[in-house]
Amino acid sequence: MNLLVVIVVHLLALAAALPTLPAGCPSIVSRDEWGARSSRQITRRNPLSPFLMVHHGGIRSYCTTKEACSRIIRSYQDLHMDDRGWDDIGYSFLIGEDGNIYEGRGWDRIGAHAIKYNTNSIGVCFVGDFTDRLPKDVALQAFYKLVSCSTADHSRRCITTENKLISFLFQVVPCFCGACWGPLVKIPPRPGHALEEAVSLWLEVGNLAPLEHAVLNGYGQLLEGRTSRLPKVNVFLKKVPRYQGRIARVHEAAATGDLTTLAMILEKPELATSRDDAGSTPVQKAMLANHIAIVRYLLHKSPRCLSATDRVSSR
Repeated sequence: MNLLVVIVVHLLALAAALPTLPAGCPSIVSRDEWGARSSRQITRRNPLSPFLMVHHGGIRSYCTTKEACSRIIRSYQDLHMDDRGWDDIGYSFLIGEDGNIYEGRGWDRIGAHAIKYNTNSIGVCFVGDFTDRLPKDVALQAFYKLVSCSTADHSRRCITTENKLISFLFQVVPCFCGACWGPLVKIPPRPGHALEEAVSLWLEVGNLAPLEHAVLNGYGQLLEGRTSRLPKVNVFLKKVPRYQGRIARVHEAAATGDLTTLAMILEKPELATSRDDAGSTPVQKAMLANHIAIVRYLLHKSPRCLSATDRVSSR
């Protein structure tokens, strides 16, 4: 599982051991329940863990049942222990699209999920590959419950509003909260518009890479009329219409079989896997029109075209 999607949320004081979960915490599927292997070695974490790292699995295997999620998580553990030689599955917790939270190394053990942050962070992994979409709301809600659980006892554990966000790809689960020193830390509700919320967050913090990826995935309309307090983001937003125009020309050339034009405008390999607002890729359009030369050219420019999956909208 590559570290492709990371959210770093600053925690003030996350206790190392939680023998009794605070009231309101979600149920967590134990290691025994999902069939975990025994750890080769257990190393306890520092009681103060100031970061929460959020990943996705990076493998296109998804699950909507406890049985299926358990099977995939066992494969993650096998990969980590047998192929990478780690002591256990790398993550502290995993979340499936069945809405369950699964215990990995748990609250009090050092993980193997983020270089330079393993000793002072909790690692949470969404089961599946979310390069092209956000996890389903049931999984996002489970994540928010887990975060809320870790902050339920505000005298010991608290998430501040000083969040640090690092994202190398499109999907980010935004996590802002307020009233840190009050009786409750409020986690915002998760309506069915996760992508719009994520875009707003990226505009706020100046995260350009996922904004570009959003345009490539056919969601450029979400940026229409948007502005940011950050000059670099506004510069990017001014370029979006031109970027969309280039994507449209790539798709038109693929659909009409115009290889000459396609070769001239396909300056970035990423354009070969771009999508229109209906979710179609240039390869799909070329295949439908039986333009074999176009298909071959696109696959040569970007082999990822072959493994492109149907986009699942988060809107």
